[in-house]
Amino acid sequence: MVIHANFLTYPVKLYNALPAKEQKIVSRLLTMKPDECLTWPRKEGEELMMQTLHLVVSYEDGQQ
Repeated sequence: MVIHANFLTYPVKLYNALPAKEQKIVSRLLTMKPDECLTWPRKEGEELMMQTLHLVVSYEDGQQ
């Protein structure tokens, strides 16, 4: 809930806290058309596909 509240209140502060590589990804997501997608390498042979239409910010606290 704290992350969500900060995201709504201080989005630029959270953006600036990201590593430069991730800032570029967020910037690209913000300027993409809804039908475009962006891939991000994960484990070997796996990629995360992101679209602005389905952008969700989530986190894990160890139990949830």
